[in-house]
Amino acid sequence: MARTLDDPVTFRTLAWDSLRGGTEGGMYVFRIPNHEASTPHDHLFHEVVYVEAGSAEHWAADGTRQIRPGDVIVLGPQVWHAYRNPSELTIINCLIDSRLMQRIFPFLAGVEGAFDLYRRRGRRPRLAPPLVLHAPPARQAMLLARLNGMMEELRGRRNGWRAAATAGLLDLLVATARLAREQVQPIVGPGPGPGP
Repeated sequence: MARTLDDPVTFRTLAWDSLRGGTEGGMYVFRIPNHEASTPHDHLFHEVVYVEAGSAEHWAADGTRQIRPGDVIVLGPQVWHAYRNPSELTIINCLIDSRLMQRIFPFLAGVEGAFDLYRRRGRRPRLAPPLVLHAPPARQAMLLARLNGMMEELRGRRNGWRAAATAGLLDLLVATARLAREQVQPIVGPGPGPGP
């Protein structure tokens, strides 16, 4: 008998409260070197994945695509995905609790495309594909610096760590929204028709 995404053995949902690690600040940023294949799963929180090295097949509702260094994957709550056939894959996961996203979204409200990227949810999110972007080399360096800075703040918990990590998160989300605006064509309806 073939298994489906509804089969609880092969499809799991991760809740924020089930995470282990540094989730106290409403975000959890960590590197996974030599990432192995994963089963299909979704989250009840937001996730931004940065592909640092290697490659894999990224499986989601829109099919399978090859991912490579510099790719950025944006997943809203309940958008499922999995990794297949990884080859020396290293990713940095940035997991964001929906409550933190609600608190910081007013700062993102003026960023073109941020609402569609981080807040708009379809009626059936499990059928929605994640957004996969590719950062050019200069942006890769910036994204990696932000993610490394966030990891350092979350690990070190020095004076002001929460503010510094949140500032890094806002910078990451703005940079990702800008990248999406450059790479994703907006859906345009029919024009007003021929002129006079």
